[in-house]
Amino acid sequence: MKLIYLSIIVLSLPLFLQAQGTTCNDPLWINTTESQHLDFVPNTTTSPHHHITTSPSLWLHFQPTTPGILAFTLTPNIPTDDLDFTLYQLNGIENCAGMTPVRIMSAGPRIGDAAHLSEACIGSTGLQAGETDTESPAGCPEGTNNYLATINVQAGDAFALHITNHTSLQGFTLDFTTDVVLADEAFTLSNIPIKAYPNPSVGDFQLEFLMPVSGRATIYAYSTQGQRVYEEALDLAAGQQSVAIPATNWSSGLYWLGIMVDGERRGVKVEKI
Repeated sequence: MKLIYLSIIVLSLPLFLQAQGTTCNDPLWINTTESQHLDFVPNTTTSPHHHITTSPSLWLHFQPTTPGILAFTLTPNIPTDDLDFTLYQLNGIENCAGMTPVRIMSAGPRIGDAAHLSEACIGSTGLQAGETDTESPAGCPEGTNNYLATINVQAGDAFALHITNHTSLQGFTLDFTTDVVLADEAFTLSNIPIKAYPNPSVGDFQLEFLMPVSGRATIYAYSTQGQRVYEEALDLAAGQQSVAIPATNWSSGLYWLGIMVDGERRGVKVEKI
C-alpha cells in the first residue's frame, strides 16, 4: 500500500477567531496533508477516559473518504512528556452525541519507580501496525508500550481525537501514516463544478457551485492550518448557486472555501491578499 504521511500545525489564531479544539463540538478539523505542528488550547473540556482531568489537551476531528487502515503517531515536543489520547468514532461528521471510544491510551510513568521502568510508556504514542491492544491502563505495567492497534475504517467514518499532555504545556506533532484519504483531500475528485472569484482577493469572495439536490447546505471556509473562519447553513434549491463569502477581516494566506451536503464536502483553494 502507498502510505500518505500527514502532520498538522496550529498557528496563533487571529483576534477575531475563537480557538478551535476546546470541545468535541468545537474541534480543530484536520483537513490538510502539509507537515505541521499542533499546540494545546486553553480551557479545554476533558475526556472521561483520561485518568487525569486537569492537563492541557486538544480536540481534533477528521473524516476518511476512502476505506483503509488508520494509523498515526503523536510526538511530543519534549521527548519525555507523557501524552495520552482517546480516539472516538462519531455518529456523524460533526455529531458528538453518543460517540464511541475505540482506542484509549492512558499509559505513563510509574510514579515513584526508577525512570528507566517508564521509558516504554512516555514519549511518542499512537496507533501502530503490529499492535493488538485497543486500550492501555495508567502507569507502565510490565509488557506495556505506548502504542495501540490500528483501525480498519470505511469511507465516511468520522472520528474525534482527544489528546492530553500530563507533563507540560508543550505541544506535539501529529503524523498520520495511513492509506486513507481525509475529507478535504478529496476535493480534486469532485464532479460538482465549483469556483471562487476573485482569486486572489483583497476583500470578499464569491463562491459559485452546482447544488446537486435541493436541501440544506453548509458553506464553510478553513485556513490551510485547519482553522475555521466562516460557516453558514443555507436552504438551497437544486441548480447553479452564487454565495458571497465575507472575507474582509481574514488574514492574508491560503484558505479552503467549500460546501457540505449530506456529509459530503466539495471545495476550492483561494488566496486572500
